[in-house]
Amino acid sequence: MAGLQGELFGKTGAQDGTVAVNGRCVVRSDEAHRVVPVAGMPVAPCAVGDRTAEAYAMVLLVAD
Repeated sequence: MAGLQGELFGKTGAQDGTVAVNGRCVVRSDEAHRVVPVAGMPVAPCAVGDRTAEAYAMVLLVAD
């Protein structure tokens, strides 16, 4: 009865709209929003296309 058992673990890897920066930081985006969680804590939420908020997020991440 091969093929009847489902996958034990789901697919691994990044979801669509997710870019890994390093082991603790990713950038997640959808159609209108973007968030940068560091170690699971959202530190820089913004709207896609908000250049000021994106620049602030970059400075914040470099400063830490």
